[in-house]
Amino acid sequence: MMKKLSFLSLALFAGAAMTHENKNTLGDCVIQEVLPGKQMTAAFFTLHHNGHTQKIVGAEIPDVTDHVELHTMKMQDNVMKMEKIDDYTVENGETKFAKGGNHLMLMGVTNSPEVGSKHTITLTFDDGSKAQCEAQVKSVDEILKTAEENTISDSNTQ
Repeated sequence: MMKKLSFLSLALFAGAAMTHENKNTLGDCVIQEVLPGKQMTAAFFTLHHNGHTQKIVGAEIPDVTDHVELHTMKMQDNVMKMEKIDDYTVENGETKFAKGGNHLMLMGVTNSPEVGSKHTITLTFDDGSKAQCEAQVKSVDEILKTAEENTISDSNTQ
């Protein structure tokens, strides 16, 4: 009888642990084209997170650059300023990394990827898990148009 109870307890504990697993998926992944004379650009995406609070602690886009940073935009002295952050806390739901807000900054880009090409973005979380997506390189005009459409859409839903 004791063995049955121990096994049942273990099974319940394992089931409970599984319900707290995090699930992260990425969508709407894009990389902005590198402007002439520059060696940096940005990448944007939508993160769908289901699970307990966790942090994005790293990002990689190895076939574009080996130097990717998490960035945020903050108002400072009435001016929007870009700031590097070490990690980003995600809660349940959807989080957009978009132009004018949180984004990935790709530094030291020596071979600019062509508009239309696709590259894998990998995010790493504080529990060691990873999420990936294929990001298409888009022109600055396409990125700005999408940002404008999202701003209009967001203001219509409020």
